[in-house]
Amino acid sequence: MAAFALALSLLLSNHAVWSVAVEAQSSATLIRTTKGDDMQVESVDSDGTVSPIKRHDVHGEGAEMIAMTVSASGEANEETLSRDEDTEELSTRVQDIVEEVEEMIRTGSKALPEKIKIIKKIVQEELIPDLKATRQGAVKQIGINIAAVKQCNDNSVTTQQKISETTEVSCRRDGTLHVACREEEKIKNSTKSDRCKELDDFLNGVKVPAEMPAPRKRDQMVKYVQTMSEYFCPTGPTVTRLDDACKAATKEHGEHKASCDRSQYTFEAGFCTWRTEILDTCSASSQCYKSTVAVHNEYVKKTKTLVARWKNEYTALNKIVCYTDVWLSDGNAKTVSADQLSKCKSTTIDTSPMDIEYPPIPAQAKCDTAKIDTYPGTTAFPKVEYAKFIAYTKEVIPCLKIINPTVGPLRPPSPVLRR
Repeated sequence: MAAFALALSLLLSNHAVWSVAVEAQSSATLIRTTKGDDMQVESVDSDGTVSPIKRHDVHGEGAEMIAMTVSASGEANEETLSRDEDTEELSTRVQDIVEEVEEMIRTGSKALPEKIKIIKKIVQEELIPDLKATRQGAVKQIGINIAAVKQCNDNSVTTQQKISETTEVSCRRDGTLHVACREEEKIKNSTKSDRCKELDDFLNGVKVPAEMPAPRKRDQMVKYVQTMSEYFCPTGPTVTRLDDACKAATKEHGEHKASCDRSQYTFEAGFCTWRTEILDTCSASSQCYKSTVAVHNEYVKKTKTLVARWKNEYTALNKIVCYTDVWLSDGNAKTVSADQLSKCKSTTIDTSPMDIEYPPIPAQAKCDTAKIDTYPGTTAFPKVEYAKFIAYTKEVIPCLKIINPTVGPLRPPSPVLRR
């Protein structure tokens, strides 16, 4: 009986390796890796008896598969999942199997039906399903990658909306309070001006009714004092009243202005916080989007190469099934059907089950900075925010310069309020 050897070894999942070795002698050896860490080697006798031989570890280094998640803050995280063998080597092995089986059929090698059935069963029930599962795993990973890109966008939109509903609202409320304060300050300043002007006008209207007599004779001095008393004594209460009104208005205006100045600084600090949050969000969104898209594109690039190999493996495995049917076509492993062999060679295997569709990458979510482009520190800010009362405002406290926007909701320290 002519001896032949058939070696069948494939990597079709992260933790599953399958091998078959067949010899047309007294026994055949089926090598099988379970879903654990060890490889179980079994001997199959001519009567179909299966006996364990030995166990040994089969883990090794190989290609990589990337899994990716995106946290709520927009940070993209990657995990590397190891594969046990290189796909190119596997494709070569499968092709070697096909060529060896073809050679066996061409040379008329004789094989035991039991062994042929074992090969066919493993290919149909284990190897092909595992290959499909591997392809499905790639489809799932692509879906995960696209979902990660979408998550970056969703996180950005959600964060922007939250900022709009909280920090922006708070900033605008502070701005409204500041405007109202300055408008009232304008009234109080006007009141102060009017009250003090009355005093000034009164004082400016005071005229000396008589000149000091020279020489200072008694009669002339008495008359001078009487004249001056008649003129100045009635003005005392009036000037006191006007002076009190001027001082009260000045004090009230000063206290109100100090309050408005604090309100101005509160508004400017809030605006800077709002700006920082927006810039941080835009930066985080951009980094998250770019990193997830880069990972996805790299994975697609590798997957397209793998798909071509999977198609070759899928074709080879289906031809192996066809070739096993050559021996089993008439129930006699000692005969080979030439017609069946010709049919196996000429048959075109439909490899569409290995095809993968690549969904379009979602466009990057828009991160609008228009509202915070004119911020404290720009020359346009006081002209835009304080146009109606710019003469009453203090010097603007500029926002901290952001050289590299940080990822995350970090805020600059609030400026010290000047009183």
